[in-house]
Amino acid sequence: MSAKQNRIGIMVVDGQEVVRQGVKALVTAEQDMAIVAETGRADEIVPLYADSRPDLVIMDLRLRNGSGLDAIRQLRVRFPASRIVVLSNDCGEEHVFRAIEAGAKGYVMKDGDASEIVDALRAVYRGRPFLSAQASSRFVDHAHRCPLTRREEEVLALLVRGTRNRKIANALGIAEETVKGHVKNILVKLGVRDRTEAASEAIRRGLVDLE
Repeated sequence: MSAKQNRIGIMVVDGQEVVRQGVKALVTAEQDMAIVAETGRADEIVPLYADSRPDLVIMDLRLRNGSGLDAIRQLRVRFPASRIVVLSNDCGEEHVFRAIEAGAKGYVMKDGDASEIVDALRAVYRGRPFLSAQASSRFVDHAHRCPLTRREEEVLALLVRGTRNRKIANALGIAEETVKGHVKNILVKLGVRDRTEAASEAIRRGLVDLE
């Protein structure tokens, strides 16, 4: 182990101070773990990792000044051996899939048992992936669905905000009839009947981010 006093060194990344304090209390209660760094800002993650060289990073996807997903990708490019566990309130299938696709090795929920978070950290430290039951179910759901194309994702993002077809067409620089075709495909792929249901389903799955 590379952390102080031969303990697993953990870097905590979360935009909320209260969450960071909670994770720190959880980790320091374990005899084989120690906090070596913390931040709530996406732009501080890579330099802080370089300075502290933690064994593990536990990270939320919603950060100040940036995206947790982007931060995961940057860490994995700069430090391919980095091991990252996502700790999140978001459990839409897209949230889980994109985090794992970006390079996270674990995904657990903030409202889960404290013991599960500790189990995830130990598993990932030992080189084993760890998904909570809820995250695992969402990941499997995604694997069995027909994915949206990039253009359909763009149309859906505007549709969720209540944008009508003509304005979507203007925003994306495409014909209104083309937009109608994309909307039809979206409804089929999401398994819904209308735009309202499509918006609700997109939010539930984490296909769009309203922030």
